[in-house]
Amino acid sequence: MLNFTVGPVTLDKEILEIGSNQIPYFRNEEFSAMTLESEELLKQSINSPSDSRVVFLTASGTAAMEATVLNLFDQEDKLLVVNGGVFGSRFTEICQIHSLHYKEIKLNFFEDLTNDDVIPYEKKGFTGLLINIHETSTGVLYDINLVKEFCKKNHLLLVVDAISSYLADPFDMEGSNANAVIISSQKALGLPPGMSYVVLDKKAQDRVSEISFKSVYFNFNKYLFDGERGQTPYTPAVSNLIQLNKKLKYIEKESVSKIIKETRELAVHFRNEIIKLPFKIPTKSPSNALTALTPLTSISPESVVQSLKMNSDIYVMPNGGELSRKIFRVGHLGAITIENNQYLLDEIKKNLKTIS
Repeated sequence: MLNFTVGPVTLDKEILEIGSNQIPYFRNEEFSAMTLESEELLKQSINSPSDSRVVFLTASGTAAMEATVLNLFDQEDKLLVVNGGVFGSRFTEICQIHSLHYKEIKLNFFEDLTNDDVIPYEKKGFTGLLINIHETSTGVLYDINLVKEFCKKNHLLLVVDAISSYLADPFDMEGSNANAVIISSQKALGLPPGMSYVVLDKKAQDRVSEISFKSVYFNFNKYLFDGERGQTPYTPAVSNLIQLNKKLKYIEKESVSKIIKETRELAVHFRNEIIKLPFKIPTKSPSNALTALTPLTSISPESVVQSLKMNSDIYVMPNGGELSRKIFRVGHLGAITIENNQYLLDEIKKNLKTIS
């Protein structure tokens, strides 16, 4: 089986081996020291401010998105949500359900965020901006510098969902003036699903201490307090945290820039070859994490996905909703190689003959 999705991705052998071990007890000094080390390594990997903290949350990326919004904002706030696809609309849904005041910067599918989109919202009393810096449903990578300048000029708290962009595209938390950054285990980190990590700068930490909302599990104050000694308030995904430590040490050794370069090379190789087939890439500013593809013939995206699965044991990503009939997506994350890329391309060629 070959996995070309963006999560869960194909895991390294070392990570798989850790997952096969018995789970150790974790309320001890050894586990605390490991978690504290992971916190520093994770912060280092996105160049967060030195006084940043990490919330280790045993939960999905969506849970981390919701928890971050609830810990940083309340009904006194006025939020801007960049919505260019499924995950932008998820931030919108979170705001709706919790009766938070918000406005959408609504983008068409595959559309870039530009200055023209944000200018109408300048000096309008907004206090925070929520963005999926890579809209995974379409493959669009938004301009973080544009977002940074807008938030800086208008004094907005900036929340960045970097779940599918982390380790695939360059990102500098301090350089982008982001206050909260959300990461999950199952994307470029190459770990099993189940954990998310929310990096908070000092301003965001202060905001957490000021916000009052009713939650037992998602109260970040508890995580920040217990995190001072390398623990979590509730039982974490222990094996996942051990795997995280292993992977972060590897990232430190190899360097973030090298890992991003390798991912970019995979993406560029695939894109250069796939456009020789009857497909187009609808995104002008794609993330290195994945390539969205639209068939140029009458075949449906779903038929390509199913044919590769049934005939070649290869998994690529379908899309849901309105986009299901427009695109499918190919990921470039995890333990895959240029040779795997070429095999995928060859199998797409073969399967196109049977589909058409």
